[in-house]
Amino acid sequence: MKTKLLIIFYFVASCIILYAQPATVTPNDEAGDVSQSLTAITWDDFDDGNGNGPYDFELSTQASFSSTIAVPAPAANSADISGVTLQYYKTYYWRVRDTDIDGSGGNGSWHSYSFTTIDNYTPTLFYPANNGSDVFNGNVNFTWNLQNRKEFLAQVSFQLEYGTSPTLVGATVVSNITITSHAVGLNPGVTYYWRVSTIKNSVIVSQSVIKNFTTSGEVVVPEISYPKDETTVYSNAPVFYWYTTDFNSQHFYEIEYDEDPAFGSSTSINNIPGLFAAVPGLTGGTHYYWRARTKLDNISNWSAWSDTADFFTFDVVDASIPSPAYPTGGVEVYSKFPRLYWVLNGPS
Repeated sequence: MKTKLLIIFYFVASCIILYAQPATVTPNDEAGDVSQSLTAITWDDFDDGNGNGPYDFELSTQASFSSTIAVPAPAANSADISGVTLQYYKTYYWRVRDTDIDGSGGNGSWHSYSFTTIDNYTPTLFYPANNGSDVFNGNVNFTWNLQNRKEFLAQVSFQLEYGTSPTLVGATVVSNITITSHAVGLNPGVTYYWRVSTIKNSVIVSQSVIKNFTTSGEVVVPEISYPKDETTVYSNAPVFYWYTTDFNSQHFYEIEYDEDPAFGSSTSINNIPGLFAAVPGLTGGTHYYWRARTKLDNISNWSAWSDTADFFTFDVVDASIPSPAYPTGGVEVYSKFPRLYWVLNGPS
C-alpha cells in the first residue's frame, strides 16, 4: 500500500513540474488598452524541469505563430520589445518556454498569452489652424477629431486646454466634452495655445500636440459715457460709466482720475469686472479728469487709455447758502400771509 501511495505521489509531483508556468505576466493575459509604447514583456520565473530558465520567447500577430517578430533573446524573465513598433488596436500573441528541462537539450512546453494595444485616441486638431492669424475672437469654435481611430464602440470624452502660455501653464481647462468641438469667446489681438486630451475610463489616454493661433483685432479702447464734457456732478461719490464695442465677460477695466489733466498724481481703481464703478471721496467744487482702459491681464495685454473726460463736482458749501427769491427788491406785498421763496446754488 505504501508503495502505491509513493508511486501516486511521484506521478502527481511529476505532473506539477511538467506543467509549471508563470504565476503572473505583464501585461496580463488578454489585457486590453495596452500602451503602444510598451517596451518589455515580463513573467514570473518558472521551472518545467532541471531548474528555471533560460527561456525561449516568441512574439507574433498570429495566434498560430506561423510567423514571428524578431526580438532579442530574453534576459532572465523579461523580453525586450523596445525595437518593435506596436500598431494601434492590434492583438499580439506571445509565448515562453523553459529550455533544457531534462539536462540533455530537451525544451519544455510553450505557455501562450496575448494582449491588445490601445486604439489610436490621439486627437487631430483642425481649427483654429496652427499659427493661424486673424481668427475672429467673438466665437472661436475649437474643432478636432480622432482621425485614426479604428474602433468606435468604446466611450470616450475630451478635455480642452487653452491659454496664453506656450506650455499651457495656467490654462483654462474644459472637461467632460462629449463631442469633437467646443466654442468660446476669446480676447482680441492675443496669441493662444491649445491642445485636446482624450479621456477613457476617467484616465487621459492620449494628448494632441500643442498648437497656436492669434485672434483678430486689438484690445478695444473703452468710450467714456458719464461724466464728461465739463458736466457738473452733484455728488462726492458719483458712478462713472463707459462702454465698449467688444464687451466680453472675461475683460476687466481700470479707471484713473486726477485734478491734474496729465494724471501726475492720479488715483486708480483696477480689475473692475463691469462697465461702471462708484468713485468715492471726491472733493466738492473741483475740476476732475478721468479715463479708462480695458485689461486682459496685469502683465501686458491691455488697451490704450480712452480719451480723457472731465467734469466738475458741485461745491456743497456754496450750495448750503440759500438766496432769497421772493419777495425781494422792495416789492409791495398785498397779503398779510405772503409766501416766501428762496433758491439754492444748485438742486434743492
